Amino acid sequence: MNKYLDFPWDRPLLANLYMNKLEENFKMSPSKPEMLMLYLDDYFALWSHGIEKLKELMKFGNQIDEKIKFTIEIEEGERLRFLDVEVIRSNVQKEVICRYNTQFPVPLQPQAKDKNEEDVHQKHTNDGCGILE
Repeated sequence: MNKYLDFPWDRPLLANLYMNKLEENFKMSPSKPEMLMLYLDDYFALWSHGIEKLKELMKFGNQIDEKIKFTIEIEEGERLRFLDVEVIRSNVQKEVICRYNTQFPVPLQPQAKDKNEEDVHQKHTNDGCGILE
């Protein structure tokens, strides 16, 4: 079976199978995340059981297989980078929309509203991005 593990297509497939199994184990754990989202081989989780329990979980996860290593990022100043997104803890919905010239132009006409259903206004920045608040 190991001779088949060197094809390029198998890595995402095996990572997906592994991460799905891990997610099933998270659901059975007494200390589980409040929210758990998976993108390829990256998890985004909301954890409310304290930093020590999180470190214990990560230590356990890193002992499962020496070829797979988990890392964590912890929010600082109510902000957390995840992939190409900055997650901000706030009571107001904010979106950043970037208009770039691409082969596949998509019209971006946001109709965003905050939780009170008031209209929001777009603030433009110098890099072609707009911040919706």
